[in-house]
Amino acid sequence: MSHEATLSEKYQSYRDGARFKDSAFLNEEEFRIALQLYIDDFEVANPLGTSRKKHKQTAIYWTLGNLHPKYRSSLHSIQLALLCKANNIKDQGYAKILHPLIQDLVFLEQQGIYVEQLGATVKGTVLFVAADNLAAHSLGGFFECFRVSQFCRFCMAKQEERQDKEVRTGLFQQRTKENHDKHVQEVSHDSTKAQQYGVKRSCPLTESLQHFHVVDGYPPDILHDLLEGIVPVELALCLKALLLKGTISLEALNDAIKKFPYTFADRVNQPQLIPKTFSSKSTIGGNGHENWTLLRLLPLLIGQHIPDGDETWVVLMTLKDVVELAMSTSFTVESLCFLDSKISDHRHLFQKVKSYDQSTTTLSITLSSFEPLVLYLMWTMRFEGKHKFFKKVVRHSHNFKNISLTLANRHQKMMAFHLAATTFFKPSIEIHKVKSVMVSSFPENVQNWLNQRNNQLNTVLVASSVIIDGIKYSSGMVISVGSCAGLPEFRQISQIVVINTDVAVVCRLMTSWYDEHLRVYDLCSNHLPIFSVTQLSDLNDVSSVTLQSSWQTACYTQTVHIMLRGDIEMDQRLMLRVVIDNDDIRKLTLNDRPDSIEELKTQLRDKLSLQYDFKLQYEDPDFSNALCNLTDITDLPARATLKVIPLVTLEFAYLSSPTEESDCSTVDAEILSPAESSPSLRKQWPEVFALPNFSVDVEYRLRQADLSFMKDRIPITPSRDMKHDILEKLAETMYSFKAYPNDDDFSSVAKSLTSKHPSLTEPGPQPGWYGWKNSIKFKMANYRTKLRKAGCDDVMINGGKRSKLNPDGESSRKNVKRPKRGEANYLPNLPDGHDERSLENARKIVIEEMKKKKTNATLVSQMMDQTFPLCRREIVTQEPAVKSLVERWPALFTETGKLLVRFGLPSPIKFPAVFAEFNCVASKNLEGDFYEALDQHTPRFIELFKSKKGTTGQKLTDLMQHINCLSPDVTALRSVVLRGLPILLGDDSSEVFKTCFDTAKEEALASVTVGVLTVVNEDARQQGLNAVHLQPISTAIILEGSTVMDNVRDFPQAVCLLFGLMYALHLDYPKCMANTLRFIQAVMLGLGSKTLPPKTA
Repeated sequence: MSHEATLSEKYQSYRDGARFKDSAFLNEEEFRIALQLYIDDFEVANPLGTSRKKHKQTAIYWTLGNLHPKYRSSLHSIQLALLCKANNIKDQGYAKILHPLIQDLVFLEQQGIYVEQLGATVKGTVLFVAADNLAAHSLGGFFECFRVSQFCRFCMAKQEERQDKEVRTGLFQQRTKENHDKHVQEVSHDSTKAQQYGVKRSCPLTESLQHFHVVDGYPPDILHDLLEGIVPVELALCLKALLLKGTISLEALNDAIKKFPYTFADRVNQPQLIPKTFSSKSTIGGNGHENWTLLRLLPLLIGQHIPDGDETWVVLMTLKDVVELAMSTSFTVESLCFLDSKISDHRHLFQKVKSYDQSTTTLSITLSSFEPLVLYLMWTMRFEGKHKFFKKVVRHSHNFKNISLTLANRHQKMMAFHLAATTFFKPSIEIHKVKSVMVSSFPENVQNWLNQRNNQLNTVLVASSVIIDGIKYSSGMVISVGSCAGLPEFRQISQIVVINTDVAVVCRLMTSWYDEHLRVYDLCSNHLPIFSVTQLSDLNDVSSVTLQSSWQTACYTQTVHIMLRGDIEMDQRLMLRVVIDNDDIRKLTLNDRPDSIEELKTQLRDKLSLQYDFKLQYEDPDFSNALCNLTDITDLPARATLKVIPLVTLEFAYLSSPTEESDCSTVDAEILSPAESSPSLRKQWPEVFALPNFSVDVEYRLRQADLSFMKDRIPITPSRDMKHDILEKLAETMYSFKAYPNDDDFSSVAKSLTSKHPSLTEPGPQPGWYGWKNSIKFKMANYRTKLRKAGCDDVMINGGKRSKLNPDGESSRKNVKRPKRGEANYLPNLPDGHDERSLENARKIVIEEMKKKKTNATLVSQMMDQTFPLCRREIVTQEPAVKSLVERWPALFTETGKLLVRFGLPSPIKFPAVFAEFNCVASKNLEGDFYEALDQHTPRFIELFKSKKGTTGQKLTDLMQHINCLSPDVTALRSVVLRGLPILLGDDSSEVFKTCFDTAKEEALASVTVGVLTVVNEDARQQGLNAVHLQPISTAIILEGSTVMDNVRDFPQAVCLLFGLMYALHLDYPKCMANTLRFIQAVMLGLGSKTLPPKTA
């Protein structure tokens, strides 16, 4: 915060404006809090659905005007003051609804609050209220209808006068505090005068607060008044005139919009194509950001086709000047006068205006009274970004009971999370992709500058981009530094140099001249490039501009456009439309095409803040933009649509039983967080291994070593105790995922270690992490030995007593089934405080509960989690029959055994208990990995099916013909592949994949030992052994002649469950399907050896 007086002649903050200087309360020497309020309605339900307006909310946000804009622009700094249903405002009125808020504001004005850090009581008031015109007039007591005679809240202009008179500041009588208070008093006694004055009632804030008045407390809003008001309307009228003249065509304009090489921020705010109906609607539509981009880039799109002096074009360029001046981040008295004259010129040139156009006449007055509208968030665009959080909460909570309370609670919990974090705001400087570059590679004058500041080191750190106070600078951008002959000078960023904590840019000097017709600066670079070093503190403006050489044009910064003359080639960039959720679709631009899918996923995680594992699908242009799994990065087009498919990470959490009478909305209203994992449950190995936190001493020494390594590139040799601490912590963390990691797992841990702490990189011809990999292997073996001596069943059962020193010892696997599928027997210890007797009692409770008509799902889930080690011990050591397991552990074979949480997603989803069992045994997400691999291999399988000849080919051809009779959805494709896979691999699936009519179900059940039984109607459209039925009567899973699960969702799900049960229960694969099930195990799920054994006959 800052409360020192500002002596600058510029209007850069609210302290420079008349509103602050004329306020005796705010202008005192004591520090005062200046609150900025925002009021708006937003829809939480589908705006096109039947519930529209039913749950519509009215929100009032506040933020501190004393904060610097770089902090105030953060959504976390915008607080919630009040939230209610919009209908309550209409029924009760603003005075009653705002009463609690007004009471707090009155207390702040009169009594103040004690701030412990300052050691003083601080008072404050409302500086202004940001709102769109409708909300501002409604809360301020003005007419919400803008067709009344005196419709303006700033002046007393009438509708007929506005059409006839020149629009210039001072021509209309301004509303003042005195005449407004008089009008309110007269209207309160005689309501017929409301139309005459344009006032219906007093403002509740003005009535209660001593230092806030409605006349100067509601500034105009650039977003609604200009970017979504005047701009789309005047663009439509002017473009219509240009089309009628034949200067341009709509097709040519849309083609230019579509093909224009947008860069940096413009890629996010790329304008939409102009609809053919824009003329009849008298507006081009679009949101504020898109309209702003279109207006700024319009000269570069069609300016070369417009003749000089065209009146319609001059109107557009004058409008562009007005908007750019209004969007500036600082003003002077001269620039305000210039804005006033531009508004007047625009009025003369453009006679047909809408009612919104009156708002432009108030801009110069408001700007001098307050501050730059954009810089100090007096417009509503940033505040509207706050609505997204509440809409997301509603979408994921599925709760509309007292929705306002739910939203308020969730918001305060979110704010508590951010306030408890170590840093509330982002750091002032963020540096990306730093690499070391030889100083000798720079030009001589740059070398001299670097040597003076870099302590004569041979290398210097160069970053690909840097973000300073939220503004990103990267190679290729243009910055404005100084001026020459009245024109600003421009320099193109070549490299970004980081020296300690200072950032400087190596720039290529460029000359410029101004093109009045296009409103751009023409740049020219010398044939022999001249470079110089520029400090970012020397910039004319903190914003940057970007070049577009392929069009011989460049983008803008505020009021600057640039045209580039030269041969600078554009980098190959990737433009992505990323579909995260039905209501969350984002646009993303990558400066460089990733080399692999994993690199692409890493960039998506960083840029989109995705905290969960996922796979990617893309719209394939070869198949009419149908979604296909992305398996090769080269398949991705330069402009592509990606869909993020979350993969489930299984951990257990519990919700109230649906049979209980408790209100479920209470559960839904809470923020769902992953439950702490039970000691008996093992997590899935992460795609990117996250290092644990070492001891405080080790972390401090590593941090110091990493800083030293960045300077001199000399790695450290860790001491014995330091290395022991690192390896011990790594082994402990790895064991939480796997007791027996494979070679790739060890490599990923070692790479993560040296990547986070480069000072630990080991020199030599081998990779810098190779030595650590071996050390971790030995440490993991020692760690398992310690656990074995401590009596840990999980490692005791897999480690033997027989050794070279004790050759007559008992075999490690005596009386234990050999895990022939390549996985070690997973046998967790019994829970603390329990023995086999107590767990047996818990098992009996589960059996009794499962017999009830209304099962308590919470109790069953808790008991199953508690008794998991006992169940696992029976399976591993006794190999019981399936029928016995069904009798003793019935909950294991239900579809609602446990409630699992998708990490990173807010919605809990119930899964069959076998998925949880499989995850515990193999540390694999059975359903997610199974379907991902199946979809990945489906195109290749279809090709193989079509290419096969002979008897196998005839069977596959018959199978492929079935799909022509079905809708080509993903379930049909999966079913065809799973039925064709045994044929391709030489298996006989007739005994495992059975189909019968509903009248012969009992006979069919008796004939199946292990497999999937699909029951269909006798009038089913498809017949035959390999017929694909998408809507059967039922689908059952049979093991050892017993039906263990029935009414499974579909055939692919049944195959997935069948494999999971056989694997988790240690059942032998049927010989007739051994090749297929081994393929699923080794190739699709990556379990055991990746080399398949020879096919069995």
